Amino acid sequence: MGTTREDRDQRVLRVILAALLLTGATNAVVAVTDAVTWAWWAAGLCLLGALPVAAAVPEAEEPELGARVPTGGAGRR
Repeated sequence: MGTTREDRDQRVLRVILAALLLTGATNAVVAVTDAVTWAWWAAGLCLLGALPVAAAVPEAEEPELGARVPTGGAGRR
């Protein structure tokens, strides 16, 4: 007893469906990978842009030992 035409058609449709599912899964993995890559580059560019800003800000002077440091009213009374 051989396979009928409907059985072969069902087998072909299952193979096509499996291929479509694998293609969709591959596309999802690629999309996540692309998103991570873009986020990595964006973070790097933000840090690179922050370097000139950090270089332009003058450093604060260290207070001398024993000097009174203003606390903005948060000190003990």
